Amino acid sequence: MAITNPTPLIYDDATLAVVVQQVVFATPWVAQPTNADFPVVDLPRIPVPILSWVVQDEELKWREKLVTYLNGMLNDDFSAQITGLPGNYITAVLANIFYNSRAYVDCVFPPRIEEQLEGSAYAVAPYWVAYHVAGMLRADIKVDKIDDGAYRAKQLDDLRRVLAYMLGRLLNENAVIRQSNKVIIAAQEGDAVKGLIYVDADNLDKYFNNGHTIDELCTNWFMSQANPTV
Repeated sequence: MAITNPTPLIYDDATLAVVVQQVVFATPWVAQPTNADFPVVDLPRIPVPILSWVVQDEELKWREKLVTYLNGMLNDDFSAQITGLPGNYITAVLANIFYNSRAYVDCVFPPRIEEQLEGSAYAVAPYWVAYHVAGMLRADIKVDKIDDGAYRAKQLDDLRRVLAYMLGRLLNENAVIRQSNKVIIAAQEGDAVKGLIYVDADNLDKYFNNGHTIDELCTNWFMSQANPTV
């Protein structure tokens, strides 16, 4: 199994009006998830678990493990879907969702649960992958007494509950998960730091091929929230 798709770039040049992070549209499923898979149910006010223990492995091994887990759990062949994920996708999901890392992470739309990026169709794939990675890790933990294993199992169970809830909400708002025809798919305003825009990597390539520049995109967004269609 080879990892395909180069890591998209982050444009953080001092001359640009905003920071730009590219996002690759991903569909890691064989059949798109629906509300029936993740029905929205009342969720008690629980803190979003942040794993205090680290699970480390190479991206390639994460993908091999996840394919095996999904094939058995969902009774289908997920090899092509998981192989086709961009860059260090699972490693990035772990950093973003499991450890709450605020560092820029390559090619994954950061679906911060508390922040304004929620609601985007681009967040469904990272949530979906995170939900099943948590299930895969949970399946390896045997709980027969109160120990570190029981604590880790509780964290993973709680995280899956939150992710299932967020997936249900996202799928209510995005019944069909489709790629945008806009270049900019989300933005965060900057206060003490520069603003940040998330752009569809494929659409940014089309924008460049049409003769435009990254400086033009950033300046037009900064001045008037202009968001080109390709």
